[in-house]
Amino acid sequence: MITRVISLIIVIILLCPAQEPVIRVNTRLVQVSVLVHDHGGRPVTDLKQDDFTLFDRGKQQRIAFFSMYSEDAVRSTSTARPPNVFSNRGGDDVNIPPSVTIVLMDALNTAADDQQQVRDGVISFLEHMRPEDHVALYGLGHDLRVLHDFTGSQERLLKALAKYRGRVPIELETAQANGPDSTGDDDFDQFIQGMQAQMSDFINNDRALRTYAALEAIADHVSALPGRKNLVWISGGFPFTIGIDSSSPAPTSQPLDPLGATLRERHMFVEEGLRAARAMSNANVAIYPVDARGTRIDRTETAASDARSSKRGIGAVIHTATPIDQNFDTMSQLADRTGGRTFFNTNDFAGAIARAVDDARVTYTLGFYPDGEPDDKFHELRVKVNRSGSDVRYRKGYLDSREAAPAPDTWKAEVQRAMASPISSAEVGLEVTVEPDALKARTYKLRVRLNGPDLPLVQKQDAWTGNVDLQVTQFRPDGTVANAARSPLNITLPADRLRPVLERGLRLTLTMDAVKDVALAQVMVLDEAHGRIGSVRFPLK
Repeated sequence: MITRVISLIIVIILLCPAQEPVIRVNTRLVQVSVLVHDHGGRPVTDLKQDDFTLFDRGKQQRIAFFSMYSEDAVRSTSTARPPNVFSNRGGDDVNIPPSVTIVLMDALNTAADDQQQVRDGVISFLEHMRPEDHVALYGLGHDLRVLHDFTGSQERLLKALAKYRGRVPIELETAQANGPDSTGDDDFDQFIQGMQAQMSDFINNDRALRTYAALEAIADHVSALPGRKNLVWISGGFPFTIGIDSSSPAPTSQPLDPLGATLRERHMFVEEGLRAARAMSNANVAIYPVDARGTRIDRTETAASDARSSKRGIGAVIHTATPIDQNFDTMSQLADRTGGRTFFNTNDFAGAIARAVDDARVTYTLGFYPDGEPDDKFHELRVKVNRSGSDVRYRKGYLDSREAAPAPDTWKAEVQRAMASPISSAEVGLEVTVEPDALKARTYKLRVRLNGPDLPLVQKQDAWTGNVDLQVTQFRPDGTVANAARSPLNITLPADRLRPVLERGLRLTLTMDAVKDVALAQVMVLDEAHGRIGSVRFPLK
């Protein structure tokens, strides 16, 4: 049961330091984080705005915003949030630098034997991380889990990792299982092999879709954080092609063998890969794939692979094409599209993570306003730097989307996905302070602050108005919904109150009576008119 305690027309609270708000109408700033290193891999620190040229679909753009962040010049001071305050932006630290790193341990696509050495490598990195490093730990198994969101605390991250045990990748082991022994009947053996291949393809298909969905969920979760986000994805690879190996013919439209020998799904995951890459790019997330299998010495290198190795990241050695190597080709493409780099054929997982963190130690940010109206198309970006011999990395494009209300069925599905996801949605900034009622058991005060610039406000005469929905959901221990209550929030701001709301946020208080045996709750703010969601989960004690 949710009760509105404070009138929603309008409660303003001074929670944040004042910042000069910017109100724009029909303008959209596109920001591009750019890394520039010299031929020795050292960051270039002396570039000015005039040293950069930016192109959108081949057309040069005027750089309207320019900044350079350097850890050597600015050391972030981390201030821990109180334990009863939960936010969908910034993890447990109030101050987040312009570059943060997510370490994703992929137990869905990594063999059990390799998971332990990955864990050891992550521990080694955490034990030597610097106080100014802001890191989050995520785990991918049957679903995506946030082990700990962004923090500069080595102690908290190590404690969170100590509770994580990984998982036995049953899907991976089943998909890679050897076929049965021969029965002596060639036709029957061929039938059995074909059926087993179909089962393997089905499992691999599910793994790939879940992996791409996890990448999109991560992009959505961190999209509202400013600056560049590095995703270190430690994985044994995943099947981006199904039913195609180095000896298979190209896909054909010929009728399939009724015995199943060629009855194999041929799925390249082109659309899913592009969608994940674009989601990462739009969220300013650079992917850094790390091969969880470590050093490989069981295949013969070729001269051609050696010639390509310099393009594949530090310490990379490319082997003769195999299905697994083809999987890592896709991971390399994701890295290239988002401005990251790959780390293959290395057992130094701690070093790979550290290199990804250090990669953005010096970051240039370029901002421009696209010409014309949004066209809902993906725009290719190109950045040129006036420094010969430099290595320049940045995201390769953005989706120039219109802000429009989604179709009812689409919106319903998006809300359901946000409810079920352990990853917070951050399109609308949201902070929740949870306070147990001292006089009434299982009753909580939820003090909610909405980020002012994210509110859908429009001017009507002498006031600013907007509408969103608030929803509070309670979950049983098994993850099912025990109770969900939604109510509209109608905002009316006198003209002289707009600036304080933009600067300091909009605050309201809700009262929640917890259902029996519920230990987890979630607050959501739903902006259906623009298809945007903010959500925060929190435990109940």
